[in-house]
Amino acid sequence: MVYNIPEEVTVENTEEIITQNPELILNAWDVKPKFTYKGKRNTKNLVIEVGPQTRQKIFITKLKIGWNICNMKYYVVVNRCFKCSRYNHRASDCRGKVTSPLCMGGHKLKSAQRYQTTTNVLTVSILTNTMVMQR
Repeated sequence: MVYNIPEEVTVENTEEIITQNPELILNAWDVKPKFTYKGKRNTKNLVIEVGPQTRQKIFITKLKIGWNICNMKYYVVVNRCFKCSRYNHRASDCRGKVTSPLCMGGHKLKSAQRYQTTTNVLTVSILTNTMVMQR
């Protein structure tokens, strides 16, 4: 994700990134723009898809767009199913059982009860080589 890009940069004209950064030695297919969005403080941000070598180059040398030197961060999206609480699919595509993400019980999150957890303290005595379980 590229932060604080100029307002005139869009997904369609991101070839400016390649032409303004000749020291990165980028090709047109190295940078794939995905979308732009308004961030906090009304700044415009750009999400791009790059390979591992290109990402390494960009993080070592800052990305210049227009008169700005832009900051970069990783943009990672993880899909989690609201039905079975597993990853990489949605509830509409789920073939699993309904489980609660809190206790992994066979019920939905809305009907989950707040259980008071008990903690077991394990005390180890090194001198006598004994273990004592306390509640």
